[in-house]
Amino acid sequence: MNNLRDRLKAVRTSDKGWQECLTQLELVEAIRDKLHVEFALIRSDLRTLYAVIPLLIATDAISKRQWDELINRPQYDDVGKPATVNQGKLELTISDQIDRLEETRLSILEMRQVFLEEERKETQRFQTSVLASLKNLHDTVEKGFANVNQDSHETVNPENFKLTIQQEIATLSAESAHLAEGIKAAIDDAIAKLSRTESYDITSAASTESSSQNPSQEHSREGEGIIEEMHEERDEIPRLVGDDDSDEESEQMEEEEGNIIRDNEQFIEGFDAMEEEDEEEPDDEEALRLAAQRAQRRRQIENEIHQTEQGVFDLEDIVNLLDQEQSCAPRNYERGAIQRDDERTLRCVFCGRIGDHYSDSCIAHRNIMERRLILDALRRCECCLEIEFSHHVCRKANLPCYHCRARGHHSSLCDLEERSEDIRNRIHQALESRRMALDKIRELQREHQELN
Repeated sequence: MNNLRDRLKAVRTSDKGWQECLTQLELVEAIRDKLHVEFALIRSDLRTLYAVIPLLIATDAISKRQWDELINRPQYDDVGKPATVNQGKLELTISDQIDRLEETRLSILEMRQVFLEEERKETQRFQTSVLASLKNLHDTVEKGFANVNQDSHETVNPENFKLTIQQEIATLSAESAHLAEGIKAAIDDAIAKLSRTESYDITSAASTESSSQNPSQEHSREGEGIIEEMHEERDEIPRLVGDDDSDEESEQMEEEEGNIIRDNEQFIEGFDAMEEEDEEEPDDEEALRLAAQRAQRRRQIENEIHQTEQGVFDLEDIVNLLDQEQSCAPRNYERGAIQRDDERTLRCVFCGRIGDHYSDSCIAHRNIMERRLILDALRRCECCLEIEFSHHVCRKANLPCYHCRARGHHSSLCDLEERSEDIRNRIHQALESRRMALDKIRELQREHQELN
């Protein structure tokens, strides 16, 4: 027992991690269970031994005087300390040790709950740190994309780009106008030169006609032919100035000039559309920001749903484990009232009332530890609740308990009912937590659908 207490104290005051403390606590619990079994076996063997003595005396196998001399002889343990052999003292000592082992079991359960809570908190801290790291990574990536977009906007300035395009268009327009003026001047020079040639030919023909005093009819016809030929040549002047090749080149140049002007107009219109899109860009950025927020919220909801579902699975495991533990129905105090007339003289061992109720149904002292202390103070047997004399032989030692069906204690001292009540409360709390978790999952799923 001293070793068990020292081990339990070492685990309680240890500054090591919860994993190692939990391992040491399991070792302490194994030692406690071993001691509990040993004490129970010792008590059973002692009761068997002291039950045989009256039979030996009755059969004259040993006299009572010889037994008294043997039992009164001083006895010593392995280290030389005096050891008692009195049945009553031994029973009281064993019961006290078993009670201490029960207190140790409760302490072990409390410490296990503390270590499991530390494990849960550590797991929660780890999950929180992972989520924070992922969020920082997401923010860093978004900030990097924002910087890249800002640099791209600064590199291509719309105003400078538009001014450059306008200058190029003005240069092309000036060159086109200069080329058209050159073509027009060349055509005017050609027409003027042909006009001067026509005037000179007509003047020469007129002077030749006036120099002949008696022109003949043949000469008159020649003059008329010359004049007609001159008119024909005059009619051919436009064709000489604007021949087929010149017309095709002029039309091609005019078509190219029109195409250039149309391309410039379309480019300007496209650039204006780009400016309008740039003006509408803040609205697009706001929409993108809202979409990113919705996506982030969806991810958060998915993580919360996953964590809540894991919590539901854990609660279901807890309920299954609690269902597998041994339990019994609640103690029915009303049913323990005495009804039979021949039992009206029975006295409750714990509260002392006569003819009212059985000891198992005492409502004045419901706590099992309190009942055990009362029995120890009154020196009563834990199986039959009778007063223990020096040669007490329990007639109910092998009678099974009404609640747990075990032997070695009276039904009024069975703690299974208290443990069953605790199990029922824990199951109720686990089921209530599971119901709340399922409601939360449904709400999160509804919000996730709305975000989609």
